Order: sequence, then C-alpha cells, then structure tokens
Amino acid sequence: MQAFTLDYEFENFSATLTFTPRVHFQMSGLGYLHPEWGHGMWKGESSSTRDEFTLPVTNPMDMMFLHVQTLSDVLCTFSDGRDPQHGMGVLETLVLGPYKPSGFTGLGDGFTP
Repeated sequence: MQAFTLDYEFENFSATLTFTPRVHFQMSGLGYLHPEWGHGMWKGESSSTRDEFTLPVTNPMDMMFLHVQTLSDVLCTFSDGRDPQHGMGVLETLVLGPYKPSGFTGLGDGFTP
C-alpha cells in the first residue's frame, strides 16, 4: 500500500492531504459487485457461504474487487502556514464512469473476465 496526495485549492489558501493506507476492505464481502451474493440479494431462509482470498488481492481490477474502502492515516498541510492536522478516515473507491478526463467509459473499466 502506497501513500498518495490530493491537492485542494480554496479562495485564499491551498491544502494538501497525504493519505497513508493502513488496510483495504473489499466491499464484495458485503455483496457489492459479488457475482453470486449481490448486496441485498435473497438466497433463501438459511443460506450461507464464504469467500476466501489473500490480501492484497491478486487482481484488484477484477470486477469483484473494484469497490474498496481503505482505512488511512491522513495528514493535512496548509499553504497559509497554519499547523498541520492529523487524522484518520476511510476512503471509498469505486469508479462509476464514464469520466472522459481519465478515459473511463463505464463501471467495467479495467475489468478483465
């Protein structure tokens, strides 16, 4: 897991958020984008199953693994000299496309069956 930054421009200052990921949570475990057990899907009165995979997942571009929540430490630094702020949060990632600036055409971008 690699740190990354996001820059925000405001009217009188800018802020840089540096995310340092701690752990990824694959939302397919709750049924999101799961091929057999979709979120909220009725499977019967007493149906159950389990999936097993190694983290980090081997193919993060597989449709089942596109929806992720990442617990991260976050450092916010400001261009106007105020003290940096430290925090922790969850960053949810799912590209719903299309998004022309990045070349995304739809939900399946990156998906390889």
